[in-house]
Amino acid sequence: MKKITILFSLVCFSFSFAQVAINEDFNSGTPSGWTDNYSNTATVACEGSSERVNIYSSIPSANLTSPNQVGASNGTDLSISFDYRILDYPTDWGSDPSDPTPTGWGSAELQYSTDDGASWTTALSINDDNHVVAFDCATMTTTVPAASLPNGSDVKLRIFNTWVAGDYYFYVDNFSATQVISNPPNCDASLAETTDVSIVGDISWSAATGAPDGYFLTVGTSSGSDDVLATTDVGNFTTYNLGILGFSSTYFVTIQPYNANGNATGCVEESFTTQADPAVSVDCSSGTPVNTTFCYGNNEDLQYSFVSTDGSPLRVSFVEGYFEDCCDDIIIYDGATTADTVLFQSDGSEDNDATGIEATSTGDRILVRLTSDGSVSCGSGSGSPDLNFNVSCVSTDTPDYYNLQFPATGTISVGDEFLVFAQVYAAGVTDTSATPAAGIEAWIGYSSTDSSPDTDADWTWVQASTNPGFDFTQNNDEYTLDLGAEISTSGTFYYASRWRLNGGPFVYGGILPDGTNGGEWGTGGNASGVLTVNAPANNDCAGAIELTPGAVFEDNSIAGSNLGATGSGETPSPSCSSYDPADTSGFGGDLWYSVVVPADGNLTIEIDNNGGPSTDSGMQVYSGTCGALVAVECNDDGGNGNFSQVVIEPADGLAGETLLIRVFEYSGDSEMNFLISAFSATLGLDSAEDQAAFTYYPNPVQNTLTLNAQNTIENVTMYNMLGQEVLRATPNAVNSELDTSSLQDGTYFVKVTIANTTKTIRVIKQ
Repeated sequence: MKKITILFSLVCFSFSFAQVAINEDFNSGTPSGWTDNYSNTATVACEGSSERVNIYSSIPSANLTSPNQVGASNGTDLSISFDYRILDYPTDWGSDPSDPTPTGWGSAELQYSTDDGASWTTALSINDDNHVVAFDCATMTTTVPAASLPNGSDVKLRIFNTWVAGDYYFYVDNFSATQVISNPPNCDASLAETTDVSIVGDISWSAATGAPDGYFLTVGTSSGSDDVLATTDVGNFTTYNLGILGFSSTYFVTIQPYNANGNATGCVEESFTTQADPAVSVDCSSGTPVNTTFCYGNNEDLQYSFVSTDGSPLRVSFVEGYFEDCCDDIIIYDGATTADTVLFQSDGSEDNDATGIEATSTGDRILVRLTSDGSVSCGSGSGSPDLNFNVSCVSTDTPDYYNLQFPATGTISVGDEFLVFAQVYAAGVTDTSATPAAGIEAWIGYSSTDSSPDTDADWTWVQASTNPGFDFTQNNDEYTLDLGAEISTSGTFYYASRWRLNGGPFVYGGILPDGTNGGEWGTGGNASGVLTVNAPANNDCAGAIELTPGAVFEDNSIAGSNLGATGSGETPSPSCSSYDPADTSGFGGDLWYSVVVPADGNLTIEIDNNGGPSTDSGMQVYSGTCGALVAVECNDDGGNGNFSQVVIEPADGLAGETLLIRVFEYSGDSEMNFLISAFSATLGLDSAEDQAAFTYYPNPVQNTLTLNAQNTIENVTMYNMLGQEVLRATPNAVNSELDTSSLQDGTYFVKVTIANTTKTIRVIKQ
């Protein structure tokens, strides 16, 4: 929408009633008609904005000159005043000036001309004799005597600067020059804009000449009428807010200036026409929403207006899109303008994702607005899709409602999918094969506290369909809702259906039968139930999952997740990391595993990442039995990154014993998906008889280990005693040499794959 621009012409002169009257505060920029070397600034201004010029050796003179007021003098004294200050140019470029300029800077003269600047007379000079060095602005005044300004003469004024030394800013503000006013003002104020005028905002006009003290304003929808604004004294302002106007409408305006000598006479009525209606029509009869897709740029103010074809309310629903929620703003207004009630305004909680933003109007119009700063636009990188929203009509008729039916009870484990069957039919309809009307939105809700949802309070809702209608050929439609991903803890949950048709109100529970007891909970169908969500099978010590040791981590690793785990209560509690089973996020529990230590007493137990999101584990290893545990070792970050690893050695005396392993996420406040494995390199050693067709030397080895076989050696992998891979080769030959010169001294295990058969040997590096 185009806003009416305020025109300031505060240099006032009259052809009908002569007098000089200049009153300029420079707050709206350099006024029209003034010529100068100065520029307008709000930086360290005397008040609001000031005119200022930088005077130094390269610019030794400057001027600030008013327009010539032709024949304006009424032959009386001209009283002149203005504010000024002089500040040194800052030594730190880009900083604001702060130091007052010392003496010796030069002079500034206030001059007047009666021949349009052909000659000038100095009325006042500012120099070291009368200037006080200070940061604050000072006011200078003087009077040009009547004898110097004959009746009917031109009057032109200027401030003329002369440099002597230094580098400084000279400021001028609040410039006033007035003669004795003896007549009413002239009736020459006129509207600033007359076409394509905004329906919201201020109307504006140019200032009248002849020193007005104020204006009477009259506005109507026809010539001579005042049905919009009866004659009103609006004060000495050149702008007035008429409120919200109509689109493509003509308004008639009379502006009458006045002062202490009376009202202006002979004022002529003017008119202006407002902008055309920018709203896009939403066809309610078709049921098809209007879709808008756009990508905004930097420093934009984009507005999208909509109106329904039948007077129905409108709903805006954002399908997707990126906006920088910290610094950009999506606002939805209940009407045609930004002056209407705000239905929705982003507040930083949307996390850059517009998906799901929704608002409904009370009337037939709605306005979507996006404002952006100068940093990031929607298409500024990967993962930043265009903004996309639908606008649809909201039916005010009482619709027929349809029921979602699904099992009355269910049992799942955390992370499982939950099947929901939707059987859709109108209230009182017995032929369930009939096709329902379009526009159904179906949701499944769950709660751990409330079994009767008649409001949204305490319920979490998962959307089953946002289609304009269910797409099915028989009498039911099946949706698979991953409620397990939504529910992060075990326990008992109530669930129910919620739906609406064609934008109508939400209805909870069972069928809405004939409108007699609409929305009553559980009426007419199996639309609710109780869902039992099981914790993981190894949530307690007694359910510990047995690990089968392998030669390396990858041999027999298994996946685990703390989703839905609860605190087992086993003691003693872990002595490392941070174990918090009381955390309310649903990730504070522990998981249990068991393993038998090999006969030689060597075993490594390790946890590693399996997709996160948390990558920080804790692990406590126990001997004994559930309820009578004995702590063996606890580890926080001994494995890969912040994952855990416990190494059992023969000296621990645990050969042949069953160990119980407690796994938990650090601080228990985040989901952790992980792999766990028990392994020992000695478990992969082959007997000498199995290696008859394979030889290797020397052992111990210093630099090069030679391998010989009767068949092709396909892969060679070398591990240290912790099961960590240190070397790998793919010879694809019957002979191979392995360079071990970079390895530290110690015992290593080498896995050799020959003809799809893997053998493991032990070598010593010296």
